[in-house]
Amino acid sequence: VNGSYHKHNHIETMSIMKKKAAISFTGGKDSSLALHLFKQPPKFHDNPGLQLKFQKYDNIEPVLLVTFVPSGALGTFKAHSLALMEKQAECLGLTYKLVEVSAPFLETYKKRIVELKDEGIDYLVTGDMQDVCDGFMRRAAQGTGVELLCPLWQIPVEDFMTVLWSYDMKVIVTCVNSKKFLSNESQAPNACCCCGSSGGTCTLDNNSSNMCESKCTEEASKSLDFILGRTLDKELASFMKEKFPHVDPLGEYGEYHTMMIDSSLMKQRLRIESEPAIDGDYHYLSISKIEVIPKQEYNDYSSGDVLKLKDKREKRGESKVLAAIFPLTLLLVPIGFSYFFA
Repeated sequence: VNGSYHKHNHIETMSIMKKKAAISFTGGKDSSLALHLFKQPPKFHDNPGLQLKFQKYDNIEPVLLVTFVPSGALGTFKAHSLALMEKQAECLGLTYKLVEVSAPFLETYKKRIVELKDEGIDYLVTGDMQDVCDGFMRRAAQGTGVELLCPLWQIPVEDFMTVLWSYDMKVIVTCVNSKKFLSNESQAPNACCCCGSSGGTCTLDNNSSNMCESKCTEEASKSLDFILGRTLDKELASFMKEKFPHVDPLGEYGEYHTMMIDSSLMKQRLRIESEPAIDGDYHYLSISKIEVIPKQEYNDYSSGDVLKLKDKREKRGESKVLAAIFPLTLLLVPIGFSYFFA
């Protein structure tokens, strides 16, 4: 009887054991959302179709974040800071692994994925939504014994944003490709690059009778400055849709890149100090400092601005000094009275 009991328990335990997955991680919105779908399956009672789409991943457990990096390129990432990814993993409580790859890349990727299999990984998960690299990761995973999963594949923009924000995920725009934002191949050949008008004038400038190339460039540059460093929220999504309708809303063709700084899965959140920089067509955040901070500390403030946080702390310090002085004052007042009335 005992043997049957133990055997039954073993079978039951095996049936509920989750298979292990590694997330192909860049720290941006796509791979971060893919991670969340497995770690914390969403509940969409008002959208059964969306619920069913993600429910099938309940028996898979992400245990590793892995970033594939070309050899010799460790310090060249501008859109996705490797140091920031390490801090993200720390806040998520997950193991982070940097894997170097070199030419020929397809063969090297295959070798590295086989190594993941040897470490007990059953699935490799990516945040891919479109086939922008000729199915490279699919081909790299073939024959390795590791199954490739793309839970966000061809997800509609509205559904993506709904799921992203359901995790209270805050992702900031860390890089924009100005060439992709400022060129609009879908417009007429002589159209204004700012407003799309093909009538020879810019509808945003009533005083102009000529094509306003300089004004367009100036306006678009201001828009890029507005986008860079901002949180991808409903306001920013609407702004990009209105101002740059030719740009893919999710940046799937390299128009912009993001990094996650907070979510419902993160035990702490991140705050960065940075300044805008330009390298050719790329406007990006040059990050100088990354801090892991308690969520309660951040929630005390309406802004993540470092100066404002500093000012708040200084005010708190003043309050503490006053709080310390006030009881002492109360103590000295009777002494003063006794001195004057003695």
